[in-house]
Amino acid sequence: MKRLFLMRHAKSSWKHPSPDYKRGLKKRGKNDAKLVAKELKNRDMIPQIIISSVAKRAKLTAKIVKSHIDVDSNIALILDEALYETDIKEYLSVIENIDDSYNSAMIVAHNPTISEIATQLTHNSMLEWMPTSAVAILECDSYSWHQINKSRCKLSDYITPKMLKDLE
Repeated sequence: MKRLFLMRHAKSSWKHPSPDYKRGLKKRGKNDAKLVAKELKNRDMIPQIIISSVAKRAKLTAKIVKSHIDVDSNIALILDEALYETDIKEYLSVIENIDDSYNSAMIVAHNPTISEIATQLTHNSMLEWMPTSAVAILECDSYSWHQINKSRCKLSDYITPKMLKDLE
């Protein structure tokens, strides 16, 4: 069984829109990423590895999440160019190449592709457009990441900042 966390990066800033990959996060984005990370930690849903797009907004989101859930600094954080301005095929390639010693992994990346991959793997139309900082947690009936696209994955949990704020 593999657990896959698919997270859309936090709300980005448009102060410096060019080049796109250098856009940072808004204050709200930073706060939302922290809120979601704390919820993951509270639910004891912690990935063993985080793989992030190289874009600044995704990288910062991944670092915020890691800093709030990784008490022992054991979570690996990897930046991957294949998660920036690419398609589902590239995302699947990144996921399928995760070392099988990891039973849980988080991908931090961009819409529309992060939502498309979540929808494709789960066949759940609710995930067609994930909001910023949202995390879809998938349980996949596979013992190898290489078979993830052929596995049956189900949405086991879905967390958005709005859901958490509505609970306050």
